[in-house]
Amino acid sequence: MNEHFKHALRKMLTEVRATSISLGSRREFRRLKRTNNLKVHLGCGADVRPGWINIDLRPGVNGNTTAIEDVIFINHDLRRGLPLPDNSCTIIYSSHFFEHLNLGDGERLFGDCYRALSHGSLMRVVVPDLSAIFRAYVNVNRSYFKTLEDCKLLDQMPDRTNSLADYVNYCIYQYGEHRCFYDQEMLCSVLARVGFERVQNSEFDSSMDLGSDLRRAYSLYTNAWK
Repeated sequence: MNEHFKHALRKMLTEVRATSISLGSRREFRRLKRTNNLKVHLGCGADVRPGWINIDLRPGVNGNTTAIEDVIFINHDLRRGLPLPDNSCTIIYSSHFFEHLNLGDGERLFGDCYRALSHGSLMRVVVPDLSAIFRAYVNVNRSYFKTLEDCKLLDQMPDRTNSLADYVNYCIYQYGEHRCFYDQEMLCSVLARVGFERVQNSEFDSSMDLGSDLRRAYSLYTNAWK
């Protein structure tokens, strides 16, 4: 089974699953209707954090969040928005998730995050670093992509050519999973457009960001305050 067919199959199954879980996620959000000071983790994947509202379309921790104390996990398609009350969140965090949404869905979700945050609260967004990836390509800097090679992330790439373009294609498209790529200017523009008053470039923060070599090598960190 080639990668293109597997991706199409995964996408179809994801769409079917998103429809089937929508009722369950609505019940979970209703339980939070009168709750404030929420810490929300969007597109958490397996990084399910105690004390946070962890949201993803796929179950985290192998589908068993009861393995971690004080965990709330909501299986929800974020293309449908963030149905939390206005001004109910003290922080919203997302790492390597927004590039999986098209720009329209991403901007609508950013707007929902702005609405849900209380005044003065923070949204922290981590996405792949477009500028650094293309700078390494233009400068023929193969060492920049060594972490991708060490993690063997390109091993399943069909018709790999062993050129620098292979690395760029993986970073940009990731087998068709990425829908929109941001640089700092574009991300700041979209965040400001939905209402964020102060948007700043940031650096890796060990108290919040995943410390893996892969994430640190290819991430753009941005803070936005309501």
